[in-house]
Amino acid sequence: YAVRELGAGTRDVARFTASYQNISEDRISRKFNKGTRKYQEETVDVMGFYADLTKKVKTHEFRYGLEVRSDNAESVAYGEDIETGEIAYDQVSRYPDDYNKMLNMAAYLSHAWELNDKWVATQGLRFTHVTLQSAWTDTMMVLTGFPFDKALEQSNNALSGNIGFVYKAGKGWRFSINGASGFRAPNVDDVGKVNDSNSGNNLLIIPSPDLKPEISYTGEFTVGKLFNKKIWFENTLFYTFLDNAIVKRPVQLNGADSVLFDGSMCEIQANTNAGSAYVYGVQSSLTAEVTRHFSIRSYINWTYGRVDDDTPLDHIPPAFGQTSFRLNLDKFMGEFYIRYSAAKNLEDYSPSGEDNIAYATAYGNPAWTTLNVKASYQINQKLQFQAGVENIMDVHYRKFASGLSSPGRNLIVALRGTF
Repeated sequence: YAVRELGAGTRDVARFTASYQNISEDRISRKFNKGTRKYQEETVDVMGFYADLTKKVKTHEFRYGLEVRSDNAESVAYGEDIETGEIAYDQVSRYPDDYNKMLNMAAYLSHAWELNDKWVATQGLRFTHVTLQSAWTDTMMVLTGFPFDKALEQSNNALSGNIGFVYKAGKGWRFSINGASGFRAPNVDDVGKVNDSNSGNNLLIIPSPDLKPEISYTGEFTVGKLFNKKIWFENTLFYTFLDNAIVKRPVQLNGADSVLFDGSMCEIQANTNAGSAYVYGVQSSLTAEVTRHFSIRSYINWTYGRVDDDTPLDHIPPAFGQTSFRLNLDKFMGEFYIRYSAAKNLEDYSPSGEDNIAYATAYGNPAWTTLNVKASYQINQKLQFQAGVENIMDVHYRKFASGLSSPGRNLIVALRGTF
């Protein structure tokens, strides 16, 4: 990190970040009364370099930089006889088992211009280059019977951008409007995954080597108002149009729409490019500094999404939000907060199975509300006592798309030390 002051009204800032992550995720499963334990092991190495630079000249601010990220993933699957311990590589891996390599490179430039004390204009451009290389071994190709080449390769480029304006109207009013385009190239999970995690619906996801990138076009409008210099209320309306939207749909494998996989007959689906899709919604927030020690914060989100044939998009949650009441004293901080979610009806679930409809009730995912409280006391400069109770009413609820019920009433007690 480096900062260089150049004089009045001008400032340069440069940040350089290098990163490395090694991520491992293993799945071990055995069906009831079966003598084989199945192992699926994934290891991902992620390396990245990021350069972010800022230059301010009077009423102009320029941000520009580079991003480079390399992902390498290994995927292995095998079976173990629970009695003899014998290992057999006769299980299907979740991803291509020979190699998986992705390279993401991007360069960007943005500009914010304070036209006067009421207007601010912003613009930005970003160029992205993404490559993907994956391959299955001959053994895996025999196991799966995939009707395509064992190696797949993609290279995608895109130029995206945004333009927006902020208007400070006076008397606490603030308006902003923004338009932007986006780009998402398929990754290894999109094009190469074999997944039966939705087996409650007897669905099998197979690879989609010819998947194309999806392009998004988004517009949003925000209006905010400050009341009495203490209460800030803001609302944002947004609409996103997706071209070549990536959605899961039924397909055939070697002329069949269902196959026997791991002992179950499963309907086959794969990621495909729909003609188009759209998502729109509203976000609202309220922050009230009632007194110097007491404040209220609240937010709520509502989203609606459909594919061009009026099929629900996956991963669209029902309306949800949180309202909290905070008390801050010299050494004590306390917060009582309410979390809530609306219901999700069955007809609003995506047919792809990604929303885990198998774990919903006969009517969908019920609405829920939880009451929670937490507090902390600063004993001295180095010690802090913390305590809290989550889900005070011990409500049985499940977050949308989750296959597991959320925790019931639980107590948290902690002593935090700083040395």
